[in-house]
Amino acid sequence: MMTRVNVLTVKEVSNYLRVHPSTVYRLSKNEELPAFRIGIGWRYNIEDIDRWRMEQSSARARMPRKRPAVVRVGKVIHLLRR
Repeated sequence: MMTRVNVLTVKEVSNYLRVHPSTVYRLSKNEELPAFRIGIGWRYNIEDIDRWRMEQSSARARMPRKRPAVVRVGKVIHLLRR
């Protein structure tokens, strides 16, 4: 008995992740998104995409938030974004 593998195209992944197809191509080309090639086209295993999404979410949660620097100039306080 064969197990069914859910393989998606670039367009399907872009709809699934709600990003532009060029973003999917760029992430694939840079090996940031789990993908494989069939001929000249990219294909994606949905389980790998879901795992990647969870890794991205947990990595983002661990990143420290940047706080704006406060600089006093006379009586005026300027906020500088880093």
